[in-house]
Amino acid sequence: MADASLPFAVTLVTNQNPESRAVQARRKPPFSAQTSKAEPLNLAWPRGVISLSHIALPFPPDDPLYGQGPPGEDDLLFLGQMAIQGERDLLKIPYSFLVRLRYNPFYEFLERRVIEWFD
Repeated sequence: MADASLPFAVTLVTNQNPESRAVQARRKPPFSAQTSKAEPLNLAWPRGVISLSHIALPFPPDDPLYGQGPPGEDDLLFLGQMAIQGERDLLKIPYSFLVRLRYNPFYEFLERRVIEWFD
């Protein structure tokens, strides 16, 4: 954020303070080292979530495939928060793949910023 040579804007979404799950945004314009005043987002990290994966960015919490919880219809495939139990090393895919967050708890903010950019 302190690099004034960057030719693009940067927005950092971060905790309001180390003890809080509430998040805020700080913006830095292109070719500047100055960041804006913190903007509270009225959003918070969900319990048990410590970071976003790159997969999570484009998916809202209510996405039927990758969302926070199953869509409620048994005939739909759900790949969101999967918790598997059983013997270790029986699957051909690593367990770490299954614990990766697949939805963006801050999607509402991301969507709003994209719409503002298009306007």
